[in-house]
Amino acid sequence: MFVGGSATNDAGIGILHALGIRSLATDQLLKPIGSSLAELTGFDETQIRIPFTEVNFTLVCDVKNHLYGPKGAAYVYAPQKGADPKAVEYLDLGLRNFAQVVLTQRGISVNDFEGAGAAGGVAAGIKAFYPISIQSGIEAIIEMVGLAEAVAEADLVITGEGKFDDQTLEGKVVKGVYDLCTRYQKRMAVICGTLDLNPQQLESLDIWKVSPLVRADTTMEQAIDNAYELVSRRAFELLEDISSV
Repeated sequence: MFVGGSATNDAGIGILHALGIRSLATDQLLKPIGSSLAELTGFDETQIRIPFTEVNFTLVCDVKNHLYGPKGAAYVYAPQKGADPKAVEYLDLGLRNFAQVVLTQRGISVNDFEGAGAAGGVAAGIKAFYPISIQSGIEAIIEMVGLAEAVAEADLVITGEGKFDDQTLEGKVVKGVYDLCTRYQKRMAVICGTLDLNPQQLESLDIWKVSPLVRADTTMEQAIDNAYELVSRRAFELLEDISSV
């Protein structure tokens, strides 16, 4: 199961609901959404569709965040999806409550592993009921597409993402490609929507070129409206730069 890029913050109770595991507030059914987590008191497993012993999950994610707290799902990801500070605080409270209910009812800790907070806590929710293993997202993709072999034969590697920031360095695609380029001593360039790393962080990575769409001559609105054209233009600029070296 690939987890990430989600607009949910429900600790996976939506997925659990689909699997027949109902969330309860005392004896009342809760909607399987993030705002219900603070009211959660237990689970009804009588309608479970797949018994715990019949399946296990490999969860593929590219972040290491725990479920709750300053580096948890709500505080890190909910603001990106439009949550205001009050909503973030409430969602984090719900995630904490979810973890406590799981610990009390099932004797399982769901906050103490890397990736628990991925996709709004999906990994934590699945772990509450099913055996899971966690695999790095970029490692899975590298293996699936044969990226290591392609990088080894390349003269220039171009990668990218929407926002190049601190989270990038926590194991996302760009960091994984960077590690491959370092291993094979290949030149690497990054095309990104926005750049939010300071010069010291960039210098420590020793990346050949970073080319954001948003810069002095391009606003965020222009970048969004003309993304295809701008990505193509930045790519050609990189090829022109390397041909002149």
